[in-house]
Amino acid sequence: MISSLVELAAGDATAIVAPDEGGMLLSLRVHDHELLIPRREGAGPVPTFGSFLVAPWVAELFLGHLEFRGRHVRIPPNKGRHAVHGLVSTGAWQAVSATATAASLIRELEPPWPFGGTVVQDIRLDAMGITLIAEIRAGDRAMPAALGWHPWFACPDPGLVRVGVHANSQLDLDDDLLPTGEQCPMSPESDLRNAPILGDRRIDTVFLGAASPALLALPELELRIHFDPAIDIVVVYTSPGAVCIEPWSAWPDAIRMSALGHSTGLQVLQPGESLRRWTRWEWSTPKSMDNGGGRWVPSSGRPLPSHWTKSPRRTPG
Repeated sequence: MISSLVELAAGDATAIVAPDEGGMLLSLRVHDHELLIPRREGAGPVPTFGSFLVAPWVAELFLGHLEFRGRHVRIPPNKGRHAVHGLVSTGAWQAVSATATAASLIRELEPPWPFGGTVVQDIRLDAMGITLIAEIRAGDRAMPAALGWHPWFACPDPGLVRVGVHANSQLDLDDDLLPTGEQCPMSPESDLRNAPILGDRRIDTVFLGAASPALLALPELELRIHFDPAIDIVVVYTSPGAVCIEPWSAWPDAIRMSALGHSTGLQVLQPGESLRRWTRWEWSTPKSMDNGGGRWVPSSGRPLPSHWTKSPRRTPG
């Protein structure tokens, strides 16, 4: 029986995974510095701490309405009028394996999701970084699918923090943070291509055409957020004491917007097919950056070594 908390350690890094709490990455410490916002009691139905997987859709599902191939289901809203961030960020996952440096989790997609299927997470820690791999597997019915990661990085002094995302444009959102379908140039407030000081910027932006890696430069270390070459959507959200840098495989409200003819990144899985994506966060100290770690240079499409991102096939239990 695997403990309800899985503790990982490699080099100067430690991580805590909580299978019973949405399969969440509760803690990530590097050189004794905690990178993630700690657990917040009473935070509401959508976590505002740690880092969690978002699936089988990302961000808002308009009014909770799910329409796919003539079938309509209403998902209960969990934030205002809409159902947000999928169905797996809370509740229990099954931990199928755990070692000193890695954990594998699995979860069945259950009602109100009407299509069945399974979601799998692999979390792998090493001395240089952490790799998060996720896969949505269709069961015996076709289904729409999207996934992403929602880390809440601790940012106690944004005047000392730089955030970098190199992207082509941003998605136009309405007052409910739903996409209008239009793409627009980046505003001065949300333009992060030169990794500016975060300061008092208030950002909730869906970047399109994003190049890997994104950058989070803290006083203590620099974090490069690599993501799968098939991902070109990154969301940045600022909140007091925190900044979220989120690689996503699709737009917000992607099921409805795809039905309206927009290219949203949504995948339609036929029975037995899967959607698999990864992100890898690599750290270095500012000193090591000065001594040859190099400037932040996005390099979308450059694959990471396969031993970091290859996932063994498993049969859902």
